[in-house]
Amino acid sequence: MSLHGKVVAWFALFASVVVTLFVLGDYYQSTRALEFALEARTGALARQVAVEIERRYESAQTELRDVGHEVAATGSARVTRGLEDYADIKVFEGEEVAWQTSRTDDEADPQSCANGSLPLRVDFQDASGVKYRIEATMSAAHFFSRVPSVTARIGDTGVTGVIHGTTGELVYDNGCVMGSGKVPAGLKGEISRQIVKQANQPVQSWRTNLTPEKDRTFLVAVARADHPAWAAVVGLDYAVWTAPFAAMRTQFLGFMLLIICAVLVLTLRMIRGEMKRLSAIARAADAIGHGRFDVWLPPPTGDEVGRLSLALGQMVNRLSSTIRQMEINAAMAAVGEMATYLSHEIRNPLSSIRLNLQMLQRDLRKGTAPLDAEQLVSLCLTEMQRLGDTVNTVLDVGRKGRGRAGICDAHDVIAETVKVMKSKFAAQGVKVDVRLGAVQSHVALDAAKLKSCLINLLLNSVEALQATPGKAITITTEPLELPQGAQLELRVLDNGPGVPAELAGKVFEPFFTTKTTGSGIGLATIVRLVRECGGEVRCRPARADEPGGEFIIALPLAQNAERPEPAELVAAG
Repeated sequence: MSLHGKVVAWFALFASVVVTLFVLGDYYQSTRALEFALEARTGALARQVAVEIERRYESAQTELRDVGHEVAATGSARVTRGLEDYADIKVFEGEEVAWQTSRTDDEADPQSCANGSLPLRVDFQDASGVKYRIEATMSAAHFFSRVPSVTARIGDTGVTGVIHGTTGELVYDNGCVMGSGKVPAGLKGEISRQIVKQANQPVQSWRTNLTPEKDRTFLVAVARADHPAWAAVVGLDYAVWTAPFAAMRTQFLGFMLLIICAVLVLTLRMIRGEMKRLSAIARAADAIGHGRFDVWLPPPTGDEVGRLSLALGQMVNRLSSTIRQMEINAAMAAVGEMATYLSHEIRNPLSSIRLNLQMLQRDLRKGTAPLDAEQLVSLCLTEMQRLGDTVNTVLDVGRKGRGRAGICDAHDVIAETVKVMKSKFAAQGVKVDVRLGAVQSHVALDAAKLKSCLINLLLNSVEALQATPGKAITITTEPLELPQGAQLELRVLDNGPGVPAELAGKVFEPFFTTKTTGSGIGLATIVRLVRECGGEVRCRPARADEPGGEFIIALPLAQNAERPEPAELVAAG
């Protein structure tokens, strides 16, 4: 993956993770905040209802106590304000009824459901020590008519009710939404557990269903009243309160997501622009690495990429100037080396030609023709041919290959070359061992050129073995499989001193030689001929564990060449 793709992928991943965490965290925190507010509201209303129930109960006991004192003092009681709420009142002196009254309850409030009655009992004694007991009953409707908070509901669909803490009967239901009769066993169990918890901790809310309807969730809080043993139940319809909030949060998150996407698009566009500049710089660097200096670079700017482009452009200019200067220097050095070589190679033949011509001129002035005139002319022509060969050799070093590459059987060329040089090997006492291991031996090189390369290598080996006892040269061929195609590897190995490691990279340079009589042209010519057909020439440096000199020529096999006959193994020496 490119750098641009990596940056975009990592940025998109990071942005998506951040946005997801932000959305989830914001939604969770907002939802919890709403729940806390709703729980606090339901708990506060439940506690308020429970407190007012206890106050109303204490107020009723006070009213009955006043009635009892009046009966104890006068023997009867007048109907005072508030006593109309009681269905029945009895005042006992000891075990005898001293006074009683009863009335018929009015119709209950149609907007609420109040079931049953509340039994009341008050014990007291008068100033003389006589004990009295008052027993009365009050309908739930009358009792809750003087409890203002019980009529309050949280929202239009909220529920406020009172449940008997012992029997589980529904005592009061504002709006008649909880049904009638006893509370379901599951809900009664939950309410009982909450009432027990409130002995040690504040009022807590939980979610349940308070109505016979299914799929309605209420957030419920319960607060108990010690006198009487009732519990105030306050619930709110959770969906009614959370739906608008969820819609608002969805709109807000959608708006935030839109902003984030816009920022993401702008950021990606900016990254894309910067990556285009970096990609242009990378392509320019690749071109420079391949030796091309006419590259396009982004215009310099004040940021890091712009400064990098400016620095790379300056480097390209300096490097180009340096390389041009180095090429000029190398060309001048090559010209100097060539001039030295030519002056050395031309001076000796010219001296011989001049000497012979002077001798011939001296005799001709005397009017006599020397007996060896033909020999002198022949020597002059030979030296002139030598001069011509020297000039052609120098020209061939820098000349590009021309014409179609030939095809030859490398094994046949090796055998012919060894036969031609057999007398040379015998005169120098060199033993030659030929090991032809390649099956396919047709290579894409002209036979004369391959023979010239092989003769140069063999002559170098013979000269390198002058001071070596047991002189030996080994010529081998092996198949070589490379990604670019099959090749034949030709090796020439001698047991001489070899090429030092520090000179292995220089022996193929034109005019480089370590011999006093060498010209430094032979190996350079081999390199040129082999490279023309797509081959390669290498030199193995001499090592302590592997002495001797070895040159390797890798030649591409000729395409569509017929399989040659097995070559004759030749041994000379």
